Amino acid sequence: MDEAGNVGSRASRYQVNVDTAAPPPPKLSSPTHPDSEKWVANPTPLVVWEEPKDLSGVKGYFVKADREGLTVPGPGNGDFVTDTRLSLGPLEDGLWFVHVASQDLAETWAWKRPPVPQN
Repeated sequence: MDEAGNVGSRASRYQVNVDTAAPPPPKLSSPTHPDSEKWVANPTPLVVWEEPKDLSGVKGYFVKADREGLTVPGPGNGDFVTDTRLSLGPLEDGLWFVHVASQDLAETWAWKRPPVPQN
């Protein structure tokens, strides 16, 4: 409105996009180790996953392989990759865990904890 009280016939618009929800964790699988409860002689596992659905889209993944069942990969704790597959090894004998956390384009992230075997 101007000083004479006239209202313009057009308005400026600015779009605001908000995504505060972390992307869902990806579902992990392995064509080289299809049953996570069985021991396999192959020391070079391949772990794959599908890109989860997310409002802003997935930017990439934090990944880490270690011998700890509860590791949370993220900035400063794991590698950032954009592919949906991870080749490992050769790994030493023993129990290994692969951890994958999705990060979306809004910079929020979620992680997937693999099942921890019960002894």
